[in-house]
Amino acid sequence: MNVHQPSPGMPTTMEGIVADLRPGAEKAGVDLTTSLTKTSGTAAVDEQRYHLILTVEGWPLMHGWWTDRAVANRKFRSWVGEYGSLPGAHIVLVDKEEGEALASWP
Repeated sequence: MNVHQPSPGMPTTMEGIVADLRPGAEKAGVDLTTSLTKTSGTAAVDEQRYHLILTVEGWPLMHGWWTDRAVANRKFRSWVGEYGSLPGAHIVLVDKEEGEALASWP
């Protein structure tokens, strides 16, 4: 497993990462609304069950949360079409309640 250290100036807090991701997420129609309520030391996302994550070459590029599985599935297909051709792209849809991946590409 490769362990990468953040580059100088790269955000290392949830708030900083979300702030950096927000412009691209808004362009893609992704809601990055998060709750700043702390739960077990991590930021909680209220009532969001389905987590979609896009990484490129192992680096997180963007992610989003949805309560409705049908919406999350449509977003997954959309992201595969829009971002799936990026070199090293990996897209995964996770059900946080079941703790399992529902779909992944490639």
